Amino acid sequence: MSLFKSDKIRYRVKEIVAEYISRETNGKSIISVTTVDVNSKADNATIYITVMPENEEDGALNFLKRKRSEIKKYIQKRLPIAHTPFIDFAIDNGEKLSQKITEIEIKERN
Repeated sequence: MSLFKSDKIRYRVKEIVAEYISRETNGKSIISVTTVDVNSKADNATIYITVMPENEEDGALNFLKRKRSEIKKYIQKRLPIAHTPFIDFAIDNGEKLSQKITEIEIKERN
């Protein structure tokens, strides 16, 4: 698959899943889609999220994993490609680390 097509799929999947989350979650936490990784064949996609407050991460991740098939159907309706990838969800630990570093830098300045 071309790099352009892969990037386009990643961008659209990120956008579509973020839309689904905003419509279907209960509001106990804020779930943000940070990154989507799609393998070279575009048959697997890992969707990375951050959750605020942090103590709601497990619940949010379990919710999304339970709703995988529903989310895949939601993607299929909105993304015109021959094969919708299998999707999985993971916490974006890189983003969490970046946020902690920023917090430390802010504290050191004050």
